[in-house]
Amino acid sequence: MIAYELPDGVDRADVIHYVEEVRGDIKKKAEIVDVGPHPAALKEKLKDGFILYTTISDQSKLLRLATRQLGWTVSGGFFHFRDVSTPAAELRWVLVGKNPYGRGFCAIFAAGSNRELVGINGLWQGSSSYHVFQKGQLLREGFYDEHFVTRERVSIKAVRKDVNEFFSKLWRDHPEPLPNVSQTDFRELQKQSIAGVNARATNGEIAMEDLASLLYYAAARLHDGHTSLFWETPLNEWNTRNRRFPAFQLRYDNGRFVIASAKDQTIVGAELVAVNGTAVLEFLRPILDRSSGELASFRASRFLKNEPFWYYLTNLFGEAPSFQTTVRGTDGQSRDVTVETLNHFDYQRWREKNPVFEPNREGIGVEFLDSGATAHFQYPSFRAGREERKKIDGAFQELSTKGSRNLIVDLRGNTGGESSMATYLARYLYSGKFRPISKIKFNVSPDAVSHLPLWARALIIWNGKSISHSIAEKEGNKPKTFFAGRIFVLTDNGSFSMATEFAAMVRAYRMGTLVRYETGGVPITFAGPHGFLLRNSKIPCGIAWLQIFPAKPQSGDDQHGVVPDVPLNDQMLAEYQNQKDSVLAFTLRYIQTHSN
Repeated sequence: MIAYELPDGVDRADVIHYVEEVRGDIKKKAEIVDVGPHPAALKEKLKDGFILYTTISDQSKLLRLATRQLGWTVSGGFFHFRDVSTPAAELRWVLVGKNPYGRGFCAIFAAGSNRELVGINGLWQGSSSYHVFQKGQLLREGFYDEHFVTRERVSIKAVRKDVNEFFSKLWRDHPEPLPNVSQTDFRELQKQSIAGVNARATNGEIAMEDLASLLYYAAARLHDGHTSLFWETPLNEWNTRNRRFPAFQLRYDNGRFVIASAKDQTIVGAELVAVNGTAVLEFLRPILDRSSGELASFRASRFLKNEPFWYYLTNLFGEAPSFQTTVRGTDGQSRDVTVETLNHFDYQRWREKNPVFEPNREGIGVEFLDSGATAHFQYPSFRAGREERKKIDGAFQELSTKGSRNLIVDLRGNTGGESSMATYLARYLYSGKFRPISKIKFNVSPDAVSHLPLWARALIIWNGKSISHSIAEKEGNKPKTFFAGRIFVLTDNGSFSMATEFAAMVRAYRMGTLVRYETGGVPITFAGPHGFLLRNSKIPCGIAWLQIFPAKPQSGDDQHGVVPDVPLNDQMLAEYQNQKDSVLAFTLRYIQTHSN
């Protein structure tokens, strides 16, 4: 249902016309009703939920009913809600309310006048529970839970329970709870987290972002890329008002941070050596120490996939209008350069106009190079599903039709997925017996067995015990469009989890040639993160409950990634730096010049 509750007079007809126009964006045949002076008369129609367009005048009875738990007022011509006060006449408010006539909630578009309602759907709306605007300027946004209790700050008592819950699950569910820290270190880390909560508290509460920062750090200490927090907050002009962002974008290259894009074009391509006199790795430590991963390369890759959020969370650049850098050019010479900082709005707008190339950004697909002799198969994720399998089938049908002799399987930035998809893809590439994984191990716990088939959940009788299961090699059904030519697999520091296992399978069965960089994940790794929300703060977390072993384990598989047969670096790619994808250009040349 779409309902409107509007005062008579000026602009009312315009609002009604606007609501009729936007109906198509919501649901074409949605019924539109006028609430009128007696909203209770619509109880039956509205009990299953509704979208309300209204004003904050005293006549707006349904608005009051739906938001009575939120505690907003209008006085002296100003709208007051939490810590926001804004002229009522200029207010635009987008929020979730309680359905007073049934279970569940309603969506509300409210304004200080009929005129301000026109166009309100066009305002920026993130995933927050509410957004408060003064005309088109976002003043405040935030979260509340199903009881309309704020989720922006949490009481110390509740947070301590959440921290203890987080560490208890780590201890109980992780297949090797202390892979990189001793038991003493683990307990000390828990104490440090509680101490951090106490240190950041004000008035008996802690901000959600501060709690998330502490737990990001705790999870990352295990050096397990599958165990992490997954908390984020939409960035906007309000919550970034005291933060600045660097006028550059970075990429990671064999242990170096390189400037991939910058407002100052003279530093593009240079290595970032230091910031404000601090070595770059030390300067970025607050981020890298909160980014989960077995290897430093994947922690860097994880950071660079979401630079704006990490700069926001750690506030590395503060409110300074600029900062000093030391950069090293391709000639090996170092120099000092002042780099400006930007507010969030300008930073995001600049990033959008200057995107950094990311391979596999367009999803599964195939392109043909060298007059069809070589096919480039882009595979960004081992995500399971019928549609994904159809895309793989379609790609190999195209290869067969074109008669391609060489295949580049692109796993750059592929962060993994289901082993069943690794098996499905390998059927097109290898005709012998194979397996993507040789063994799995896990600790029996209620969370772990909940992921198992129904018949296997009886394993709970061994609660607290460690179980391992070996997997035999099998010969897959050879598809009609099986590819019998040469195979080249591209990996990089962002190739993680099942992408790493696939690279290890290529290595084990000599399926093809690995090109580019060592994978970001290690072949003997943890997997299958169990996702849950902390009870009080509702922060999303994931804890690995499996340990997996590659097709044919080798010495060092728990210490480093799969090393490519043809490792590359910036110097080797210098000849192709003007190409959109220098790695792909190098690989094509390599294929053309190497017959074996």
